[in-house]
Amino acid sequence: MRKPQKHSSGFLISLVFNLIMNFEVALVAIALLILHFVIDLPLIFFFIALGVWIIPNLVITLFLFVLAGMDTTTEYRDNKNPYSNGNNKPQIPENKNPYSKS
Repeated sequence: MRKPQKHSSGFLISLVFNLIMNFEVALVAIALLILHFVIDLPLIFFFIALGVWIIPNLVITLFLFVLAGMDTTTEYRDNKNPYSNGNNKPQIPENKNPYSKS
């Protein structure tokens, strides 16, 4: 049986998935690249559009992986719910109803 890994190695997979999900922003970059070859538009516009597509996705994915790696364990707290069975109270036996026939 495998040991559970502390940190998964799915960062790049998640980043690629996020980039695919936001592909409509890349269409602008592709259009600017085509315009570079057709009407000699400066190539810097393509790289700016590509950066506007990749950098926010990279930051968001990195932020989510940092949050996922944080320790979310909490200390044990006593159960203060008076109606809970896990409160170590004596349980009421089922047939102690004074109106029951048994």
